Amino acid sequence: MPGEELEFAGHDERYLVEKVPNPGEILLTANRHYAGALVKSVPAYQLTWSVDGAFPWEPGYPYRPESQPRPGTFSALGTDGGDAVTCTCGLH
Repeated sequence: MPGEELEFAGHDERYLVEKVPNPGEILLTANRHYAGALVKSVPAYQLTWSVDGAFPWEPGYPYRPESQPRPGTFSALGTDGGDAVTCTCGLH
């Protein structure tokens, strides 16, 4: 469930379940198969993990925060300023 924090025995990392707000821009093949159109996207969740006890937005995180893109900041359609993927679904 979004907001849930997970821990696993034998691992120091914590994992935060986050809902992806723009799954229609990422899950192109899943949407084509299951939903048929981007307006009816299948849901998506992202696991963000901690390093040395800190999440990317917390003090003490040892890497650049961009090393784990935040939910909603990535798009396979290239709307995030990155390279677009050619979509062959026929909807665009």
